Amino acid sequence: MITIEEVIKKYQSQAFNLVVVILALIIAFKIYEKNAAEVALLNQSKDTQIEKNIALEKISKVNQEISAVKKFINQKEQDSVINTVGDIAQETGVEILSINPTADEKNSYYTKFFFDLALSADSYHKIGKFISLLESSQDIFNIEAVSLDQQSDDFERGNNGESKKISVILKLSKVLAK
Repeated sequence: MITIEEVIKKYQSQAFNLVVVILALIIAFKIYEKNAAEVALLNQSKDTQIEKNIALEKISKVNQEISAVKKFINQKEQDSVINTVGDIAQETGVEILSINPTADEKNSYYTKFFFDLALSADSYHKIGKFISLLESSQDIFNIEAVSLDQQSDDFERGNNGESKKISVILKLSKVLAK
């Protein structure tokens, strides 16, 4: 009969090899877990960076659009104000008596150019249409102040002695983005 000692001697080297393989598997599994956690962190970091890059691309596109809008707004020079106001006045039947640029108001984001306009018209409707078209034009115009009065020239008077013309003084501003 075979004794326990003989069995142990016979299988001792195989048992030792089995224990070494099991230990090696445990160590390899621990190393794999550690590396898998690092890979997961790297993938998460990569995903975060991809999201940041997408956000930066969107911001860049928005900045380009803002620059294009600023360029469009600023391409209109002060001289074009006179042309635009003149075209609107001609369209509405309002007579421009004078256009005078006044002091500018500078801000860190925009510059406001002011103009004093003296106008004359046959009716309040023409003046209203002029102001409406002016404020709804593609240029950014604002009416800062309006003063209305009747002209009192004797040769302009109608049959009942009332004035036919209305005198208007406007303070107009145009905004240019920086």
